[in-house]
Amino acid sequence: MLGGDVGRLVKTENRPFDGISADIKDAESSVWITFASTPGDHLAHGIQNAKAIRVREPVGESGPALEVLSEDGTTTLLELSLPEAYAIPATAASDS
Repeated sequence: MLGGDVGRLVKTENRPFDGISADIKDAESSVWITFASTPGDHLAHGIQNAKAIRVREPVGESGPALEVLSEDGTTTLLELSLPEAYAIPATAASDS
């Protein structure tokens, strides 16, 4: 659960999570989180001076999450939806 000081919110507008990558060449320590699967809908969020990436397991109705910790103490949190949130209902699947 997040505390009262959540910080800046980056809206992905329901773009699908595409991936996460680390750029460590030349001691840059940058992490990039990307969304969407087409170039026209692409969104990337960069975190500079990252020092750790942690995976949080799903808890209750909250999906799994990634935490990226920066040298300045900033934590970037990416919470993913549970797979059930996008599952095709059983009745619709059996009607096809």
